[in-house]
Amino acid sequence: MLYETANNGGKLIRDENYAFELYERAARFGYKIAQARLGRVYEFGELHRPIDQRASIAWYTRAAAQGEHESEFRLSGWYLTGAQGVLEQSDTEAYLWARKAATSEEPLPQALFAMGYYTEVGIGCPRSLDEAKRWYGRAACKFFFRP
Repeated sequence: MLYETANNGGKLIRDENYAFELYERAARFGYKIAQARLGRVYEFGELHRPIDQRASIAWYTRAAAQGEHESEFRLSGWYLTGAQGVLEQSDTEAYLWARKAATSEEPLPQALFAMGYYTEVGIGCPRSLDEAKRWYGRAACKFFFRP
C-alpha cells in the first residue's frame, strides 16, 4: 500500500507496478486484503492494469471465502449485473452476498443499503417495504453514527 499511495515528496517513491507485484504475491499466499485489492484493481482497471472481469470475480471470490466483507459486497454487484461469458446474472446470489456483508460483525453501510433496496424492490427475496425500512434505518445509523 505504501508504494501505491506514496507521494513523491517523501522517502518512498510511488511505484504502482511494484505495488501490484506485492499485492499479487501476498494474494497468492492467501492474504485476503490483497485478494480484495486485486479484485478492485481488475474491476476498475487500476494500477495500470486492464479491466478483467474474470480476474476481478476470481480474486473477490477468494477473499470472500475468507470472510472479507468488501469482497462479499462486490460479489453481490457482480451477480446483480452478471458478466457475459464469465458469471451468470443471479438475483438470488446478489441478495445472498449482500446479506452476508450486511450481517457481519462490522456490517458495511453500503451492504445494509443494498439490502434495503433489494428488499424494497424484491431482488432475490420477497418484496417487503417494512423490512426495507429496517435495512435502510440500519444503513443510516451505520453511516451517520460511525465511531
